[in-house]
Amino acid sequence: RTAEKAFAKIARGQGEGALAEAYQAKEQQLLNQMLYAESREFERVLQRGREKMRDYSKKSVREKLDGGYIEQIDALLERFDFRVRSEKQVQNAETLRAYMDRMIADGREAELAIDERFVNESRRVHYSRLSVDELHGLFDTIANLDHMGRRRQTLIEATRKRKLNETASRVAGQINANISGTPPGRVATTGESLKKDLRDYLNTTLNADTLLREYDGFKDLGPAWAEIKQPIDEGMARLEVRRQEARKAWDKIYGEYSSAERREMTKRRHIPELNTALSKWDLISIALNTGNETNFERLTNPKTPGHFKQAALEAALGTHLSEKNWKTVQEIWDFIGSYWPEIEAKTKRQSGTTPKKVVSKSMIAAAPGFLRGGYFPIDYDGRLSGLAADLQKKDLAESLMSGRFGKAQTADGHTKARVKSTNQPLRIDIGIGHRHVDEVLYDLELGEAVRSAWRILQHSDVRSALVEKGRQSDFDALEMWLKDTAEGDGSVARGFEKVLRRIRSGFTISRLALNIGTILLQPSGISQSFVVVGKKAMARGITSFMAN
Repeated sequence: RTAEKAFAKIARGQGEGALAEAYQAKEQQLLNQMLYAESREFERVLQRGREKMRDYSKKSVREKLDGGYIEQIDALLERFDFRVRSEKQVQNAETLRAYMDRMIADGREAELAIDERFVNESRRVHYSRLSVDELHGLFDTIANLDHMGRRRQTLIEATRKRKLNETASRVAGQINANISGTPPGRVATTGESLKKDLRDYLNTTLNADTLLREYDGFKDLGPAWAEIKQPIDEGMARLEVRRQEARKAWDKIYGEYSSAERREMTKRRHIPELNTALSKWDLISIALNTGNETNFERLTNPKTPGHFKQAALEAALGTHLSEKNWKTVQEIWDFIGSYWPEIEAKTKRQSGTTPKKVVSKSMIAAAPGFLRGGYFPIDYDGRLSGLAADLQKKDLAESLMSGRFGKAQTADGHTKARVKSTNQPLRIDIGIGHRHVDEVLYDLELGEAVRSAWRILQHSDVRSALVEKGRQSDFDALEMWLKDTAEGDGSVARGFEKVLRRIRSGFTISRLALNIGTILLQPSGISQSFVVVGKKAMARGITSFMAN
């Protein structure tokens, strides 16, 4: 009806020559149509959600979610009322709740003698009182609990789906069949301690393939290796290919500049609008944080150390960045955003919910018209804040096994990154985008495989089998290997170990907790690589590495 009135206004306005009124009426009509379409879609979402909430009272559904998941869902649903009720009924419940709160506040709780059933009912919030965002959040939270409950005994990866108990049973069966040993005694003996120390020492020279091959009766590509190591090896192979593709994409973006231009862009010059010295690459890095509201708020928040005033920032970027520079900014946004379909699919596969993408919006008015905005990872400068430095260390340790690298690119993950580190200074560095892409690729290709291997190793059947055979040291070594694999290239940060990380990429990244001390004390590690890789291939690799 409102749209029809708007059409009438347009017709009348055109007839009278009132173009401004016609334009406003048309704009109102389009807005009304969009709001109507959005409300109809949410009505369908709400109906499906309410039906889903009622399903959790069914015995057949509850049995599939035992193990603590249905209890968590019940605890959430107890707080909300999804029955179809009139506005008067909802108001009556709210009136009773307000009355009881008022009596308690006045110290008259002892006088209340209301039936507990009505008290509990009045405490529940009717779904109609929740905002659209709150309802979406509730439905997504319950969908996530439902998904985790149904797949608690399932290992789900992009390329395969396995039953956890069956998989762990196969691995434990191999250990029991092929490893001889005795469980530790009730009291530790000197002989037992010496035996464990020897096994600990041997495990520093053995790799995961060697241990798993022993569990398989020294047969190549056996069940234990196939369940734990093969998915990681396959992921590592895919990762290396995708890293090469990413390098080519970065080269294409930067290939728009000549070598002379790139060198010139590294020189820092005083930027009067910002009263600091910055290179062109620094300015491009700053511009990359203007592609959505969240990053821009972090740049310009007055409470943040090293923040920029909005007017000064817009003036600086508008003055010192050329159209070519802005094109580079948009190309980087587009390249980082190109991984979104995979991130979305992986998040849905793991959590059971469909993530929302960070809304792109160019925040600089002086930027060229072709600029659409985009996502850029939030990172903080530990030089300007001790808390930011602590967050960096903590995030690295926590992100590796949780899949947070890819999740950061979702709207929810991006918001959490903002809220978690309020008032922390953004780091200005073009390399942040490079690191983010590499972390996302690592997560996409290896994250699920590593988490599945971790769940298998931690399964009671596998762990018990190793302990019963006196192989606790093997468990510790495999656990260390998985953690090391999860950390990838990010776990080493200084000195000669940086060089070792380059050696470890590819095959050797899967070795057990390799470090410089181990190499110097145990040269047999290199000889093992000769055996597995091949003497000629290993020699060519060492020669090539030393030459570069």
